[in-house]
Formats: sequence, C-alpha cells, structure tokens
Amino acid sequence: MHGRSVAIAVAFISLVATRASAQDAGSFELGGFARYTHFSSEGVPLVDRVGIGLRAGVFVSPLLSLEADGSYAKTRFRNLSGTGNVTYYPFHLRALLNLPFSERLSTFVGAGAVINRYGQGGNQNDLGVAGTAGVRIHLARMLALRLDATADWIAHRSKGGSRYWNMGAEAGLSVMLGGRRGANGAGDDDGDGVSNAADRCAGTTAGTTVDTTGCPQRADTDKDGVIDINDNCPDTPAGAKVDANGCSGTEPKPQGSLDEPRSTQASISGSAPSREAGMDAARLLWRK
Repeated sequence: MHGRSVAIAVAFISLVATRASAQDAGSFELGGFARYTHFSSEGVPLVDRVGIGLRAGVFVSPLLSLEADGSYAKTRFRNLSGTGNVTYYPFHLRALLNLPFSERLSTFVGAGAVINRYGQGGNQNDLGVAGTAGVRIHLARMLALRLDATADWIAHRSKGGSRYWNMGAEAGLSVMLGGRRGANGAGDDDGDGVSNAADRCAGTTAGTTVDTTGCPQRADTDKDGVIDINDNCPDTPAGAKVDANGCSGTEPKPQGSLDEPRSTQASISGSAPSREAGMDAARLLWRK
C-alpha cells in the first residue's frame, strides 16, 4: 500500500511538472513580506508579533530554486523572566521544490537552515532547521502574491536550554525577473513537439508541420535540396545534380513543347508577323 502511494505521488508530480508553467532556469525572485511569528513557550517566551522581511532567490532549474530571507520584529517577554523589549531577527537559507499547477498558480515546499537572533533583552543566537510550504498566485507576468507557512526547529541555543519550535505565517509580493513564466526550457509552449530550449520559431500556429528546430517545414517534392517555392523545375529526376533554381537540364518536357528555350520561341513567333506587316506597307507605296 505504501509503495502504491509513493508511485501515485511520483506520477502526480511528474504530470504537474510537465503540463504546467514554471520559471526559466537563471531567473530571480525578489520580494517583501509581512511575517507573523508564534514563539514557543519552551524556547524564548516572547509575545507573538508581526514583523517585516525581504527575500531573494534564484531558479537553478524550472522546478528547483535557492533562496535567502531575513525579517525583523519587535516584541517583549510574556512574563517577568526578562525585562525590556526584544528584537527578533530570523534568517533563513532554503532550497525550494516548485510545483506549478496552472498558468497562475504554483505551490512549493522547502527546507534549509535558520538562525534566530534575539537582541537587546534577549541577547542570544539560536540555530536550527527550517521548513516552509506555500503558494504563488501570479497576478501578472512578473508579479506574484506569495503565501508561506513556516516551521523552525531550533536544535542549538547559545545560552543552553531545551529545543523548541517557532511557527510562522508570511504574506507578500514577489517580482519574477530574468525569465518568462510559462516559458521554461523544458516546456513546449506552442505545442509543436520541439522544446522551448531548441525552438527557433516560438509561437508556431497549431497544426503546422515543423522541422527539428521548431520552424515550419517547407516541402521539397522532388527531393533535390531546393524547396518547392524556390524550385523552377519541380520534377527533377532523383539523384540529378541541380543548380540554385532546382534545375538540372534533364527534366522531362511537357508534351508538344519545342526543344528551343522559351525566349527563343518567343522571338521567332514574334518576328514573323513583323516581316509580313513590313511587306504589306511596301506594296502599298509601290502602287501609288
């Protein structure tokens, strides 16, 4: 049963990854957010607070990104165990697995490291493991609303003490730079069977037959290396050597045609009436 569940999950992720849009490798995410932190009573017993923060990330592939963030909140102790205000600075470094579901919605999960710095009355630095999960809702091509749920498990405390969890919720805006949403190299946006990375003719009309570069395939009926629209001799025999116009001089002639070139035939057919007209004019002058 467990194996079947894993197989279904893998198939689902693969389907989502291949059908949905994502960011190009090398694109960036820059954003700001508001963060609500719930402080564990087993750690530093502080009053829950809302703070502000900034983040920056880079997509190393359409599905994988690396990011760092930092935020600030000003709070105080819940009881008399400490005095004065406490400043709280959590810093995160994470790797995210991005799973886009549609043109406008993508989800992500991530894990990494966290440093919690408590200043003024707190005066300690704690280290731990950070996890996050959330969604991006794309409002425009380069702008997205991002919602995160975070969990920081603190394993090392500079002043000693038991391990603890800090939970958080974040909401903010992200600007996506350096890539087009929905135009990742692994995708095929115009549906012509050629990946975006190899497609030299993006936006091909649906149903158009294309070559290996993703450009419309141009026919060459007689297979002489000159496409039909440039071929003055479309019926060249197989294997014949042709010039830039697709002609070899061995093409079959239409039934009833003369051996002379068309230009010669035209000059002959045009010269006979001219001589007869001249002779008629001379006769009229002689009679007068």
